[in-house]
Amino acid sequence: MYYGVDDTEQGKKEVDMLDINSTHFKADQYLDQLYKTCDLQRLKTEKDKTKSEIRELDSDMQRLVYENYSKFIKATDMIREMKSDFHRMEEEMGLLSGKMQEIMSASASINSALANRRQQIAKLSGVHHLLKKLQFLFELPARLKKCIEMKAYSQAVRYYSKACGVLEMYQHMPSFQGIQKDCTEIISELRIILKDLLNDPKASARTVAETVDLLLQLKEPEQELYEQYLSNATRRLQEDLASVAACEMDVAEYVRLAHSSFLSNLQLLIGSFSDLFIKQAQSSLAPVVGSNSQVAAQSLNDSVQELLRSFMDDARSRLEREASSPETAPLIKLLDKIYCKLEAVDSLLPSAGINRQSRMLVNHIVRLHVEYHSEQLRKGFEDSLLSVRQSLVTAKASSMPSTSDLCSSLYSSLKSSVDKATSQVKEVIKPDVNFSQRSFADFREEFCMRYVRQGMVVTLLDFVLDTASSYTEASYDRSVPHPPPSLVLILSKLSHDLSNLGITQLVTITDERFPLTEFGHPIKTDTSSLLSRARRTAQVCLFVCACVCLTCIVIFVHNIVMANLNVYSCICLPIVPVSHTHIGCYCCSC
Repeated sequence: MYYGVDDTEQGKKEVDMLDINSTHFKADQYLDQLYKTCDLQRLKTEKDKTKSEIRELDSDMQRLVYENYSKFIKATDMIREMKSDFHRMEEEMGLLSGKMQEIMSASASINSALANRRQQIAKLSGVHHLLKKLQFLFELPARLKKCIEMKAYSQAVRYYSKACGVLEMYQHMPSFQGIQKDCTEIISELRIILKDLLNDPKASARTVAETVDLLLQLKEPEQELYEQYLSNATRRLQEDLASVAACEMDVAEYVRLAHSSFLSNLQLLIGSFSDLFIKQAQSSLAPVVGSNSQVAAQSLNDSVQELLRSFMDDARSRLEREASSPETAPLIKLLDKIYCKLEAVDSLLPSAGINRQSRMLVNHIVRLHVEYHSEQLRKGFEDSLLSVRQSLVTAKASSMPSTSDLCSSLYSSLKSSVDKATSQVKEVIKPDVNFSQRSFADFREEFCMRYVRQGMVVTLLDFVLDTASSYTEASYDRSVPHPPPSLVLILSKLSHDLSNLGITQLVTITDERFPLTEFGHPIKTDTSSLLSRARRTAQVCLFVCACVCLTCIVIFVHNIVMANLNVYSCICLPIVPVSHTHIGCYCCSC
């Protein structure tokens, strides 16, 4: 408190001699000031306060000394040790410096003594290296023959490529002329062998690619090579395609065979052809080679398009037959496998338009499959309606089934079939299906809205209402048997239930299973026209039921009351002037 106070700013201010915390403090002046301004009691208080502060400072000082005493001792010992260590290090550094001087002088003397020998060794090493090259050149014909005998063609080409520059440089020397002549004859034989291997129909695609690479290293004409290579590869792929098309097993085996043979070999052809004739030519600065690469790329493009056209036609016909199966998951798995492989091929040759063809194939097969389910939904409703009609015809008067129960059964069957069909086709947009997740952006929207919502569910509801309307129209035609009035009443009740809740329920479930969004908001299917049509169909059916003889009207009113079908009390029947003779009676000959 009283020691070491920083007074750096004191020079800027007036010095206060009476400030006890200042370095300029004057005790005599401070006491004189206290005597003049303080009374006796105040002086005693200041005395006690000062004694107390002095006592606290002394105790703090003692505590700090006790706490840091061991540290002070250690620091003193360490300083003493460092002094002794520095003296020893100075002596050792002096010795080291002397040793380094001795080493440098010894090294200089050794370098001067071995300078001549070093030059001789370097010269001998160069001669030895030259002799090894000459030995390699003299042994080259024998090595080439040995490689050909062992069918190590790549090794033979590597040997010859390494030595041909030297042989051409020194071909004017007689000793090198004989070596060059022998090597030329051997390489000519190797060219014949490689060309035979290139034309061998049993050679694999990888072997053919390696053979073409070796012929290119031997300076064979590039255009002739890529035309021959492409012709042979195309012939092999056509054979693969024929074997795939001849597969008489199920479509799963067909896709597996196409994936492992034709498509894989096609991918290998594009990759190897690009590496051999296109990429190497593009890396060259020669304009003629660059033009050859463009011609080669166009030839490859044409061949791939022709092969894929044949494969797509065959695959489409196979998958079209599979599209007419109730199970969606196996079909989508096979379709996705073909799509992924075609995408891999397209990444190697985008100019061939493989991606567009694969998308068209996917879209076509998916549409056919959804149309199949839509057709099955319509057939299922027709079967359910036929079952209801047979129940009305065959039932006895005493055991006549309830109209309300039949209507509920018909709607339950309709809802169950829609639920089953939408559950099946939902496999198309599962997260593990590649073409629905990463393919063309509008596929999901087209599938959900156009194929499922409109093409399946809305089309089915239109078909139900069309069927109900067709029964009412048949009631006006005396040339055909009239439908049972109870059936028309059931269709009226079904149409009424659809307009109240059924249509909204079926469409909402479908929208939730096949969601679409626009600007962050869900897109819902418009049902206004369906609802109004369902209400109108219910009214027309009920009106046709009422246009019968008095006996029938009484029976229908009784059935309505007994079946608790008072829901129609809110339907206003349209007033249509129709004569009794034009309609005819359903249950009697009047």
